[in-house]
Amino acid sequence: MSLESTIVAALQAAVPGAGVHPLLAPDALALPYVLWQPIGGRSLVPISGQVPTERHLRVQTSVHAATMAQALQMRDAIEAALLGLPHPVTCRPESEPYATAEAQLGIYILQQDWTITGPR
Repeated sequence: MSLESTIVAALQAAVPGAGVHPLLAPDALALPYVLWQPIGGRSLVPISGQVPTERHLRVQTSVHAATMAQALQMRDAIEAALLGLPHPVTCRPESEPYATAEAQLGIYILQQDWTITGPR
């Protein structure tokens, strides 16, 4: 299983019933849902140029919900799932979550950045 598929499986298990999508939400998607996107990471390629057995990713999660309470609950579930990923995957938050909203659409959004290292 790739590191990305491990992350997606953890997000799906954390928020059952919510959609989990990379980068963009499909049109007319019902709330709640989670977007995730790779936002870089440290290269683990050694000077020798050999393909490493591990990857390091920075990932941003973005929770979209109808209420702030629901967004906070989903954020807590995602945090527990990502921090609980089994060895050899390691994960830690890069920042505390930050909130925003789409007032006209009634969507509350919490975003958080993570650093995750694990097998390719």
